[in-house]
Amino acid sequence: MAGPREKIIDATIACIEEKGSASISLRDISKKAGVALSQIHYYFSGKEGLLIEVASNFMMEEQEEIKSYLSEIKEPIERIEKAIDFLREQYQKNPMMQKVYFELMHMGNWNPLIAEKTRILHEKWIEMILQDDLAIGITDRSLARFIVVFLDGLAMHSLQGVAREEIDKTFDFFRGTIKNYIEK
Repeated sequence: MAGPREKIIDATIACIEEKGSASISLRDISKKAGVALSQIHYYFSGKEGLLIEVASNFMMEEQEEIKSYLSEIKEPIERIEKAIDFLREQYQKNPMMQKVYFELMHMGNWNPLIAEKTRILHEKWIEMILQDDLAIGITDRSLARFIVVFLDGLAMHSLQGVAREEIDKTFDFFRGTIKNYIEK
């Protein structure tokens, strides 16, 4: 049985899926989780902390999934291609979590704590791209940052309703560009 913290996180995800993160209240979350409102403040210090936790958990789970997905592939170029394909699938599978992530980035314009937390999430992705255990053949920090920025931008376009065919073409172009860069 899940503890209060996990119930709150699960309820937050359910509420976001129903209403979007901008429209939910802590009361909505506490009601759905079956916990007292004070427990949300105890575990997360409010809505912003809770949204940061949800987005962070999502990104960490995604990092573990991609490591597992690539574990049997040894050739670096194929790993890059498969990593990009994996991320394409994730963007299509979890658009609501992308919305939460972008809302957090937007909230960071006014809240330095949120800005710092989202910066740390980006840095974790960059570090993961550069880590040996992922080993997709990228050792250049600028290239790793470019990949993260590209994925953010493409996710934003997807959320804005750009046709899936266009997103797929862009992913293919990006994959080819990265492959060409690595092979040089």
